[in-house]
Amino acid sequence: MLQRLYIKNFAIISELTVSFNTGLNIITGETGAGKSIMLDALGLALGQRADSSVMTDPDEKCIVEANFDISSLPLKHFFEDNDIDYDDHTILRRELAPGGRSRAFINDTPCRLAQMETLADSLVEVHQQFDQLSIREEYFQRAVLDVLSKNLPGVTAYSSRFLKWHADLKRLESLKNREAENLKEQDFLEFQLDELERMNVQPGEEDELTQNIKLLSQAEDISKKLYQGQIILSEGEQAVSDHIMTLIQELGKYSDHQAIGELLERLNSVQAEVEDLAREIDNINDSIEADPKQLEEMDERLAALFQLKKKHQVSSADELITTQEELQERLDSIITDQRSIKELEKHVEEERDQLQHLANELTEKRLSVIPAFEKKVVDILRNLGMPDASFKVHLEKRQTDSNGQDDIEYRFSSNKGMTPTPIKLTASGGEISRLNLAIKSLIAGELALPTMIFDEIDSGVSGEIARRIGRLLQKLGQQHQIVCITHTPQIASLGDHHLHVRKDSTGQRTRTTVTVLNEEQRIEEIGQMLGGDPPSGAAIDAARALLAD
Repeated sequence: MLQRLYIKNFAIISELTVSFNTGLNIITGETGAGKSIMLDALGLALGQRADSSVMTDPDEKCIVEANFDISSLPLKHFFEDNDIDYDDHTILRRELAPGGRSRAFINDTPCRLAQMETLADSLVEVHQQFDQLSIREEYFQRAVLDVLSKNLPGVTAYSSRFLKWHADLKRLESLKNREAENLKEQDFLEFQLDELERMNVQPGEEDELTQNIKLLSQAEDISKKLYQGQIILSEGEQAVSDHIMTLIQELGKYSDHQAIGELLERLNSVQAEVEDLAREIDNINDSIEADPKQLEEMDERLAALFQLKKKHQVSSADELITTQEELQERLDSIITDQRSIKELEKHVEEERDQLQHLANELTEKRLSVIPAFEKKVVDILRNLGMPDASFKVHLEKRQTDSNGQDDIEYRFSSNKGMTPTPIKLTASGGEISRLNLAIKSLIAGELALPTMIFDEIDSGVSGEIARRIGRLLQKLGQQHQIVCITHTPQIASLGDHHLHVRKDSTGQRTRTTVTVLNEEQRIEEIGQMLGGDPPSGAAIDAARALLAD
């Protein structure tokens, strides 16, 4: 709901603050006082484009600030998505600097003009009411039919299901688009994986091969040295073991001496260790055999590992194991994608059939309410002074989207014998305003309608017809905020709140003021609208009667 509008340095408005309330807000005043200019300024705060030509004083900043109560609207996601502080009482502010530079703010946070427009559209669509755009838009025309057919829950469920299906369809298209590339990659992956599997690289194998190759290439020299060691320890004429044994035997005669006895124990231990070393040398020597064939095989294996490392651009054979695992994972992913395509194709096809069935149901429900809807609109229009009005709803099937399968178009004519034409092509502001009022009066309470601002609703009407329009506005105002600029006393007398716009010219400047009228001031204003300024006694009496009715 629009609560307050502040305007500074805009057109003939030097500075002005206007407060609005719930219900039917009436704005009256002489022609040119600034009533419509207020709406133009509001449009600026809602993201419409402007230039410095609107500034009263080109050397001062132009400011328009609109305060809204948005506590009942689901808009927190907008503020989160755009990183703007949320407040139930939201302020949209627009500034035009001398030279034409424009700045926009939402709750004191600088924002882009597109963000301001998006919020304004979601907020109350006030900016669209100046030329009744919402009623010209297909989304609104379709929503009216869905409200009348009690179809909104079904539409919401269908839309959610359609969007999920559409996401699955996009995913399927993406999978199919990369399927050909995947098939080429699959052949290459299988070749590389087969090569690595056949190589069967083992952890630590490269280091082990390197060591074994070094050992085998030096086998003859190592064997000679081991044999020499064996001779020294146990087999030669000067074998260490023989010398130790001789010493043990010689000292054995003195074993009753404690120190000699302890030394003999140590010598026996050394003798056993020397004999063990000799046997170990013999065993190692037996295991080392110069085998040119085995050495060749190991060299070939190590060379193959080197080539694979170079091919896969890794620094060690152990990394080839990781590469093999990654290739397997990628190949598994491709195979999984292939399975997914088949499963997703089946699911998408089944879901398409279900959505088509649901879309048919939406169409049937919309069609079922059209005849009664057309008749009710025409009846209201006739009651509002348009006896020759005709109104038709054209529904035509098209490809399904998130709203169903229906192209919906409202067609209207105010003249007898004229074929109704699409309302988006209808030019008369007053007629479209009354059509807008008629339609929205039928769905009041069912949709979260925007703050509605009517500037031409009473164009070409007066007396009883104006009174009927006012009654309809008054009824609509019980559920939605209405702002109506009017020149007819019959409508003005039905407002819940009455604002009077006045233009004062003092010196070289024109100043616009807005006054909230009390009961006596309303009588005076409506009397002037009835009988001129100053109003006659009869006009005052008529004004009292209108307000009392």
